[in-house]
Amino acid sequence: MKPISSALKGTKTPRIATKSYKTPTKGDEVVEFAASLGLELMDWQKYLAGEMFRCRVDGTWQHGTSTFICARQQGKTTFMAAGILTGLFKWNLKLQIGTAHRLTTSFETFRQLVGIIEDNQELLDQVKKIRWRHGSEEIELKNGCRYMVRAGQSSARGIAAPDIVTGK
Repeated sequence: MKPISSALKGTKTPRIATKSYKTPTKGDEVVEFAASLGLELMDWQKYLAGEMFRCRVDGTWQHGTSTFICARQQGKTTFMAAGILTGLFKWNLKLQIGTAHRLTTSFETFRQLVGIIEDNQELLDQVKKIRWRHGSEEIELKNGCRYMVRAGQSSARGIAAPDIVTGK
C-alpha cells in the first residue's frame, strides 16, 4: 500500500476579516518571542499577530476586541500562549485574564504556559509564584505582572483588566 502524501493546502489570510489598518503592529514581537521559546507559529498565526496587535500612535491597541475562529486542533491555544507570554515577559502587561466556558479549557492553556516557562530558565527566573488553586490559577512575575485563570459563570466579574483572553 502506497502512503498518502499531499502538499499543504490553504491560505494564511482569512476568508472574512475586518478592514486592515495601516497602523504600527507589535505582531512581529509576538512571532519573534514565540520563536525564541521554540514556538514556531504557522503562517496564519503570523498574519493574525500582525493584525491583532496593531497599535495607535498613543500606544493603545487599535482593536479593543479581537476575535478569530478556526477549526479544532489548528493552533489556537499556541497562538494565545504566544500572545500571553509576550504580554507577560516583553510588554509588561500588568494583568491578563484567561477565561473560557469551562475551567478545563482555561486550565489547559495555563498548563501549557507553565510548561513553556519551566522549560526556559530565563523566564523562570522572572517568576515570583505559580499558583495552582483550582479555578484561581495564576502566574505572578517579580515585576508584578500577572496572568490569572477565571472560568465559569462569574469568571472575571469584578476584576478590571485591559487584556482578557477567552477560549471556547
